[in-house]
Amino acid sequence: MCNATTGVITFQFDAGNASADRNVACDFVRKLGGTGTDPCSGGFFIVNGVRFDSTSNSGGANGGNSPITLTFTATTLPLTCPTNFQIAEAIGCAYSPKCLDVYFEDSVTGQNCSSSNSFFRMTVNDKGNCGPYMLTSSGNSATGFPTSGVTTGSYTTPTIKAGNYILVFKDASNVEHIFVYNHVTQNGSCVTNSALRIDKTITSGSMYYNVGDIVNYQYAVTATGNITGPIVVLDDKISNVTYQSGNTNNDNILQTSETWIYTASYSITQADIDAGSVMNNAFARAGTIFSDTDMGSSHKRSLYGRSHKLPLQQLILHVLRQQYMLMIQQHFLRS
Repeated sequence: MCNATTGVITFQFDAGNASADRNVACDFVRKLGGTGTDPCSGGFFIVNGVRFDSTSNSGGANGGNSPITLTFTATTLPLTCPTNFQIAEAIGCAYSPKCLDVYFEDSVTGQNCSSSNSFFRMTVNDKGNCGPYMLTSSGNSATGFPTSGVTTGSYTTPTIKAGNYILVFKDASNVEHIFVYNHVTQNGSCVTNSALRIDKTITSGSMYYNVGDIVNYQYAVTATGNITGPIVVLDDKISNVTYQSGNTNNDNILQTSETWIYTASYSITQADIDAGSVMNNAFARAGTIFSDTDMGSSHKRSLYGRSHKLPLQQLILHVLRQQYMLMIQQHFLRS
């Protein structure tokens, strides 16, 4: 909810009881760079170039004062309120490829990974008129979404378990559009059981400085039982993930003794610089078999990011360089 006059955007968190409400609200705050356990504070997000800082954490008591309400206030006024989709995209709950906009909203957030006591809503806008869509999904529960005829509208799951959910939309031209939604839980990360497994690591570029800097990834795919390919790796930030090695028998079967290696590169954007971090989700797929998602590391800008800092020696050198450049500029101004 956004108030254009005050510049306030509010979020509500309801996980079934007061303690769970506070836990999931804290997870959200920490995801945005905040700190604490209960209550949590701090953090920010940026929409349309406007920064919204955390200013209030209220509610969460037993009874009528639950759920938790978090308030974020714009640092610049006057404000044109962003759309729900733009807000969701800023906090990592929306996606906007060429054909369609999709954003997700928890109606009740899960309290654990094994009980079906939560559900979420998916809103679709077929902005490119590429549908109707076939829909394949994978996750900790069956989503209950239609598997065909998906078009502009809102869709709600039945009561399901918390966890990561993968949704693959195939448009009328057989082009696939893939989304990953983290239907979070207050009890940590939920694992979707699968015979296919993936491990994503950064091989270089984990600390970035400028737009255009490159982060290189490696994806190791294994299986608990032999799985016939083709096996592809998909990353929601990177369009081209390339197979490198591992199919030692050249039989297109991922065997339990094999590890198939894939690689990809990501170029840092201005949005990454502004946010201070990059978070990407990757998974492996063999037809209708999906691995769980590897949400991986958050790669924070080393000089001005939220947590990583330059080593002391490098920081001193950086300051000395800045002072030297200032002296040179002053010298030429006096000349």
